[in-house]
Amino acid sequence: MNIEIWNFIAAIIGVVLALYAIAHTHISNKASIAVNDIEFYKDEYNPTLLSFEICNTSGTPISVKNLSFLDDKGDVIKYLMHEPKGEPHRGPFDIPSPIMLWQYEKHVKSNTVIQPFQNLEVRYYICPTTPSFTVEIECDKNVKLFKKTKSFLVDANNL
Repeated sequence: MNIEIWNFIAAIIGVVLALYAIAHTHISNKASIAVNDIEFYKDEYNPTLLSFEICNTSGTPISVKNLSFLDDKGDVIKYLMHEPKGEPHRGPFDIPSPIMLWQYEKHVKSNTVIQPFQNLEVRYYICPTTPSFTVEIECDKNVKLFKKTKSFLVDANNL
């Protein structure tokens, strides 16, 4: 009888350890994303340029399917296809100011894969109707409990 109790205790410990290992594996392989380094650039020659990074903060690759911008009412804010412009010609040689590489758009293409713990830099020209809006990112895996989309609030007043 004494050995049966020890066998039972060993079996219970084995079940508890197995459940812990399953939970730990599930949590560590869970997909998650974040948005960092949000910046707005605005000058008198171009519309507002929104630049930010989508960060894969998990140990599994994530594919970004779609990215959209929503205003306070939930309406879609369309991004602009814009070629950046420098300042007009100045000086005796009519040389325009140079256009920097960071002024060019960098859109997310459909099914762009972000490897584990890597970042994806994106830049969009937008015309926001309100100072705060939402960036909604759709992925191929659940990134928020049971949803494949995650939203981030961007407030231009706090940047």
